[in-house]
Amino acid sequence: MIASFFDKFSTPSYVENLDLAINEILAADFLIFIGKGASGMIASYAAQLFSSLVCFSIAVDDPENTFLHEFKRKLASHICLIVLSVNGEHQDIVDFISDQSVANSKVIAITNTSTSTLAKLADVS
Repeated sequence: MIASFFDKFSTPSYVENLDLAINEILAADFLIFIGKGASGMIASYAAQLFSSLVCFSIAVDDPENTFLHEFKRKLASHICLIVLSVNGEHQDIVDFISDQSVANSKVIAITNTSTSTLAKLADVS
């Protein structure tokens, strides 16, 4: 069982998606990590880490009640949203990513399943 878990990380499709995500992150001027609950804590840590290694990054744990709606309209093409969600179905996050003002932003979804709503909405999952 554990071997099959690690086997998926060496599949060509996984490696291809990882390369796409890396390219999107490196091309962005600004990263926004989004998550709620435990995913929000991971998003917070990732934002701190990426700020020191890649580019300016912030974490958002409540996307519906932030300044981001206006911010993302003006700078959408410079932003990469990295969304963390265990099941990829949290309604607040799905609504936020579905919002038209995100249309020019790149979205990377990190979920447990590629068939979740969030994974389907993302550019890379």
